Amino acid sequence: MKKRNRKQEVEEQLPTTNYQLPTTNYQLPTHFMKDSYMNAFEGWKQQLWFIAELMIISAVLSYLIKYGGAYLPLSGTSSQALFIVLLPTVVIAIALYLRYLFHKKQG
Repeated sequence: MKKRNRKQEVEEQLPTTNYQLPTTNYQLPTHFMKDSYMNAFEGWKQQLWFIAELMIISAVLSYLIKYGGAYLPLSGTSSQALFIVLLPTVVIAIALYLRYLFHKKQG
């Protein structure tokens, strides 16, 4: 009788299976292709540039209101103050809406 080690005894006690993993014809989506990182970077670059444009426009309007407002001959009524405070928001809203319409036409 041959001497068996503990490993062989345990292996004999384990059930044997012929299980195979299922195969599939799955293909990766196109955004995982070779240049996907560069395409993602371009998208981020466009979004960051758009945000920078908004910040620059907002800063210019704020500067004009703060330093240019003293030279305007306006009386101090509350309706004029409200108009001046809301003007940058309205201008940026119009610019965003026009940009939306332009991109909607482009498809």
